[in-house]
Amino acid sequence: MLDRLTQSSSVPVLCLALSLALFLAAAAPLFAAPDGEPAGASAEVAKMALAAKLLDEGRATKSPILLAAAAELMSGVSTKEGKLSKTVEGGDDSAVPPASAEGPFRLDPGGIYDEAISLAEAQGNQTMSNLITGMKAKRGSRQSTYAAIEHTDRLKPNSADVYTHSFKAREQATVLVVADGDNDIDLEIYDTKNAIVVGDRDSTSVGSCNWVPGETQDYKIKVINNTETWVDYLLFSN
Repeated sequence: MLDRLTQSSSVPVLCLALSLALFLAAAAPLFAAPDGEPAGASAEVAKMALAAKLLDEGRATKSPILLAAAAELMSGVSTKEGKLSKTVEGGDDSAVPPASAEGPFRLDPGGIYDEAISLAEAQGNQTMSNLITGMKAKRGSRQSTYAAIEHTDRLKPNSADVYTHSFKAREQATVLVVADGDNDIDLEIYDTKNAIVVGDRDSTSVGSCNWVPGETQDYKIKVINNTETWVDYLLFSN
């Protein structure tokens, strides 16, 4: 059904997809639990989480619409580099792959626009390609007052990276992990009593968790690699 709509009415369908993505992004801070206070940086992580899921679904379904929506949404997310300290659980240090010639793994909106354009052209949909090309040319910076922490790292096979990060009481806490490629990566959050608070253990390359702490405390953020290969990933947090 989506393919038929894409071919026959490219502009309305794309506008609908983008409108939905941007509406959800704008509303993200309002999704806090009833007793929680929304936090600006948390909203930036929530927007990136939505964009990453649109990207993952767009690649899985070969949908230029979803790829363009992901790129458009990502263009408006504010991040700042953060070097978080970690401990490593399990894994094998052997056969460390060389660093990529393209540098550390990043989510690049411009590259995702190009991916959407190429896919639309491969599907013979020049109208869609032209529209996305115009979107890319007109994209601007819609940066927020707040910025999410962005950390780049890599996981050993069958291992977990564990970070300790403080979150404030009654403020929405949001954590996102995005793996390079289609590698399965999981995310778990633990409190100071080592009790699990929330987790995302599906079989995708994106994991996101959000909760409202009852008190200010340090939480463990556990990023889990369920594969037999090294995995590059991005970690976002408020």
